[in-house]
Amino acid sequence: MITEPLLGSGQSLFDPTKLTWIGSASREDGLCVATRSSGITSWNDLLEKEVIVGTTAPGTTTYMYPVMLRNLFGARFKPVSGYPDGGQIALAVQRNEVQAICQTLSSIKIGRPDWLRDRVVVPLIALGLGRLRDLPDPQIGHGTRARCRAAADPQGRACAQSRGPPVLGAARHPPQRAQALRAAFDAMTRDASFLEEAQRLRMDIEPASGLEIEALVKEIYALPESVIARTKLIAK
Repeated sequence: MITEPLLGSGQSLFDPTKLTWIGSASREDGLCVATRSSGITSWNDLLEKEVIVGTTAPGTTTYMYPVMLRNLFGARFKPVSGYPDGGQIALAVQRNEVQAICQTLSSIKIGRPDWLRDRVVVPLIALGLGRLRDLPDPQIGHGTRARCRAAADPQGRACAQSRGPPVLGAARHPPQRAQALRAAFDAMTRDASFLEEAQRLRMDIEPASGLEIEALVKEIYALPESVIARTKLIAK
């Protein structure tokens, strides 16, 4: 959502730099996984052998991740679009209709906890700003930020999603109201009952403040036009 006005169709009717960012409860690192029957067991395999990946619509995580990896690094993803949501793609993976899916790690952990726990799928590459502590290092590539920096984005910000769904408010919240909402959100992420419920739902809580998200948004929208143009080509 944050980058849609920059990278999308140009029809967005909102300005992320003017919204009131209240906070985010989690990180949202991406992960591409493949079925064991695909024969793809590593990133190097993905550079040499085509793999059919299920996607939803352009602009979504399931679509953007494999397309950017293909266009930027030469990963041989063959997208099959039209699935209504990630859950339907996951079913298609289980039925061997498609061989891979790229989505957030939290979606996989919550929706298909057995996939990683029982090694039903093979993790191919992580998309984020650091290593994922849930997965063994030999199966993970985490250098996407460095590669994005070299190819398109000096800060790696346009290529890596580091924050989960944010809570946000209207563009013209009075400063005192924005401060109160941010303080309440921060208090919620430390509340024992909230943390207990999150653990029950297998949700990892790694909060970011509204000020952190606001700074990230401003950084993205201050990127040079050349970086934005290059990133659009990568995501096309």
